Amino acid sequence: MMVFVFIVLWALAALLVIINPKYEVTRWAASLLFVAGGGALSLTITENVLPYLHQFRIGMDALDRILFKIHLAGSFMNLAGTPYCFLMFAIHYSELFRERIQKVIACLLFLPIPAMFWITPFTPDIQPNYRMYFFWCGKRQIFPTYTDSKIHEKLSVSER
Repeated sequence: MMVFVFIVLWALAALLVIINPKYEVTRWAASLLFVAGGGALSLTITENVLPYLHQFRIGMDALDRILFKIHLAGSFMNLAGTPYCFLMFAIHYSELFRERIQKVIACLLFLPIPAMFWITPFTPDIQPNYRMYFFWCGKRQIFPTYTDSKIHEKLSVSER
């Protein structure tokens, strides 16, 4: 199932970039789909690819290590990148901030990601510190929810 999710998410991300690469909102939506697809790729590797290779004894140590590194990268990309891209998409879509402020916000909100990379243990498997993720990701989901409600208010007022 995750193979399908992975393919759909990355295909939609590519399609968005192909259709309208100049629109920043589209690029953030594509980024969101891409990093979310990283989690699906991670699960695809651990739940489908590696067991298949081991079942039929196709795997080699080098291939297993490479696939496991891709799994770790996809998992981290999903955990850290999805909240960031979701918030950046909401900021750009809402048009509440000028372009310069959006760039400053993008830089400031990116700062926790390298910090999380530094403190996250990746051996023997990725061990996310969910308390830290909740601390910096949980609050970030309030703004997109707020902007979504404001956009719906604006649309319903304009329809009258």
